[in-house]
Amino acid sequence: MDSRSGVQIDNVWLVHPERAQKTKLGDRTVDIGKVNHIWVGVRGVTYHQHALRRARGAPFGKLVPQRNNPYDSTAIAINAEGAVIGYVPRAMAYVLYSQIGHLSHQGHPRQVPIRIQTNPDNGNLSAWVCVPTRKGIDKLVPIKILHSNFLPLWDALPSALRETIAKDAFHLSDETGAALWGYTNHAPEFWLSGQFDAQNVDIGVTLALKRMRELRNRKVEQKRKRRNKNIVIDNHAGLTNAEIAVKHDVSKAVVYSVLKEAGLSAVRPKTAATGLTESHRKSIVGRAQRCIHAADLQVGGASRSEIASEMGTSVKTIEKYLPDGKFYREMSLNPGRKLAALSITKDLPIGDISDDELRQARIDAVVILTLNLSTGPNLE
Repeated sequence: MDSRSGVQIDNVWLVHPERAQKTKLGDRTVDIGKVNHIWVGVRGVTYHQHALRRARGAPFGKLVPQRNNPYDSTAIAINAEGAVIGYVPRAMAYVLYSQIGHLSHQGHPRQVPIRIQTNPDNGNLSAWVCVPTRKGIDKLVPIKILHSNFLPLWDALPSALRETIAKDAFHLSDETGAALWGYTNHAPEFWLSGQFDAQNVDIGVTLALKRMRELRNRKVEQKRKRRNKNIVIDNHAGLTNAEIAVKHDVSKAVVYSVLKEAGLSAVRPKTAATGLTESHRKSIVGRAQRCIHAADLQVGGASRSEIASEMGTSVKTIEKYLPDGKFYREMSLNPGRKLAALSITKDLPIGDISDDELRQARIDAVVILTLNLSTGPNLE
């Protein structure tokens, strides 16, 4: 392991010769997704016959990512005996380019086994190279290293450019790609090709942008969950769908969907504690708090007249406060009233009750939700 970057390197080899010898050349039955390395035919050998002859018999070559190849923006050359003998096939080079580039930038050796052969028909030379697969290169240079090295570049982008890329699902267009490439100096540890090619974007960039998308989606989802939770809370508190929509700056359709997903009635039933103004709600809660205080004083041993004197009101008023105060402190004293109130707080069907009982249940529901009162064990 290299102490500078956490990269796992087997001595000087990207693929050790002993492991390469156990793999057949040109084996088309290999599942490339399950192996760490594979032999592939070297491309471009027709143009490098002289270099191949010089390197004949060489046991290894070196992978060299090229930044300014005019024909392939993610080209990886194979050097042997000091000269280019050909290239890693384009489909494979695309997979390896960013991570091999990272190794090159870090100064790590990038040796791989090669085999040079003579075509008996025409005497021309061809070659094979054993390279890491995607699975193998991820072990050598974990994706998290690419993510970490890409972050300074992403953070350096103007916010408008980041937003445009995000709106395009973190895919680069000709315009946004060229603009992003203009900030490559902010990420010296991240290997990028010399110029942006929309048809052949470096896989490291693609993977890094995928990570950016995942992080953003995670934040959006967390924000959505918080909003939805608050929508449900506001629904329980008796706000109408229209009021909730305005409060959270969403459409009524969103509120409807959230409530439906939460198993609540998307349109509040007539039993719900709706239609209350804020001042009315405060009045209800204020009276309930006085009722509870009166009941607490009575439990403490105070007489009705003493409670009236303490609270600055009449005995007749205290007589009206005490039944409600006792109920809010111990709801099991009146199971029917409790059940009606809880039915409204949970948007459950309510039984056949009088208009006065329904009005009281609506008031009790507001008090229970606002003061977060203990309702004791649920009634079946």
